[in-house]
Amino acid sequence: MDLLKEKDNIHLHDFIDSKFKALESHLSEIKLQNEELRKGLIFNNLLHHKDWIKDKDIIPAKGSANYSLLYILLVILDKIQPENILEFGFGQTTKLTTQYEKFFKTANSSNTSNGQNIVNKKYDLIIIGSSSGSDKIHTTNILDLIPQNLAEDFVIILDDAEPESEQNTAKLIFEKLDENNIKYSKFYQHASKSQLIITSDKYKFISFY
Repeated sequence: MDLLKEKDNIHLHDFIDSKFKALESHLSEIKLQNEELRKGLIFNNLLHHKDWIKDKDIIPAKGSANYSLLYILLVILDKIQPENILEFGFGQTTKLTTQYEKFFKTANSSNTSNGQNIVNKKYDLIIIGSSSGSDKIHTTNILDLIPQNLAEDFVIILDDAEPESEQNTAKLIFEKLDENNIKYSKFYQHASKSQLIITSDKYKFISFY
């Protein structure tokens, strides 16, 4: 009889534990959704107050940039005003960078997805879009840019940073920066997708946004 009670207690404990873990997961999802909504509200407010953004039709789409990425990119463009921008990937972020380049005449924006080659420049902003399927070209390309094509003061954004493939990319970037004695700071932001932002010391204030 005691053995039966012990088995029942084990089953009850396992049941409660599984329900608790499911609740934790659900609450975590709600938290991330709330953060996405919060970043969306801030982004849209900023969007409509920037004269250099003429086309305001910049919204997340399935498989595209989410609001946390669009928000941090807008902050970087506005606060740092990079001169040379390189994007691996094409989408909603490009709507921001091309308008930025058009308004700020000293800025140059290149995108590897529309046939543009990586030119011999010192890039102070590099945006690595989320990869899909077998598209891993950006991984080796970003490593080839360090250190010769990386400006002394820089920001690197790695979108959709949670999958193992992107974590491996991040690890390789850290190793390459360390090998070349390049000092950097890093931080993650989490919403419906996560981004890793790597900056030189000068631009580490971006983590406060």
